[in-house]
Amino acid sequence: MAKSKEEYKNFGVTQKEALINEYKGNLFEYLVAHLSARDLGIEERFLSDFGGTAKKRLSEYESWIRQNDRDLIQALPQLARPVADFIVKKFKDEPLKALLVVGKSAAGLSAQEKSLKEADLLALIQSEEVSAQRGISLKLCKSNAFVNTKSGGLKSFFQTYFSNCPGSKEAQEELLLEVDRCFWQMGQELYEMEGLGDFSGHFDERWRDANLPELPGEMAEDKREIIQGNYQKLVKLLHAGFLNFQHSDLPAFNHSLEALMGFGDKDLIQLSCFYQSNSKGRYRFDHLQEHSDIREVLKACPPVIKPLKSGLSSFEVSVGKWALQIRVKPMNKFTQASYKVNCSVKKMRK
Repeated sequence: MAKSKEEYKNFGVTQKEALINEYKGNLFEYLVAHLSARDLGIEERFLSDFGGTAKKRLSEYESWIRQNDRDLIQALPQLARPVADFIVKKFKDEPLKALLVVGKSAAGLSAQEKSLKEADLLALIQSEEVSAQRGISLKLCKSNAFVNTKSGGLKSFFQTYFSNCPGSKEAQEELLLEVDRCFWQMGQELYEMEGLGDFSGHFDERWRDANLPELPGEMAEDKREIIQGNYQKLVKLLHAGFLNFQHSDLPAFNHSLEALMGFGDKDLIQLSCFYQSNSKGRYRFDHLQEHSDIREVLKACPPVIKPLKSGLSSFEVSVGKWALQIRVKPMNKFTQASYKVNCSVKKMRK
């Protein structure tokens, strides 16, 4: 956590965005849940459930945002209001017992369903006749932006999400070989450009002793092109895999797309709150979107895998009015052969 404005000023653009997104996301989830619980008549239970380290951490986030982005701290309750209104309308006739903020702690709640890992809030419904739980996923996004739905490690991506598609094991093995080959080639080119000699297969003390960066954004433009070229080679294999899976088994391929587009759990309620900037403020509510029709659209509209575009480490799959973006990125530092595949969706508005 950034301790001061001075420390924050020294962060790179990517670090600043990541920090703000984490803090505002956590605070947004709490505000939506608190407003919803209050209007649904379970505020006392909600405040009792939310405490301990989670409450302390949220207080630190709120204090930090208040010091570093006053526009955001003022806008968050206004952005949370329409989302809470939707949740209240959804559950007003249900015997709702509690509304929990689970967020990133969901994976540690072993007693809950696996689907809870996708949820930010959990609605507990309890009466003599019914006992159920509904997960709610929340996203706060800039207007017209893609919404992140899934992020998986590249080295297991095909096996994890396309295991029912013929040839997924072989495609994954080929991808692993390409990861090693491309990483070595990138390293060799960068070492030669920096006059460090031959690349040994990993970025060693020669790189560190020369005080060279490990984040792509901190490299000179000509070297960033080499790093990006590495991602572009890897995305070509992802693109080829998608085409092969679609051709070999369309139903299995469509089922995999459901998960990548955020519908691994049919009972999960997914809400995206979009905001925009205008002359009246940096954070103005734009619209609320429920991701409820992707499964139906997949049944009615065959997915179209768009061609690769030169210079991009991503490609898109068109599904009716929806666009699914598949992007290769480093897990963290480009100096490690560790990559992730970010999946995100956008609904095209007329």
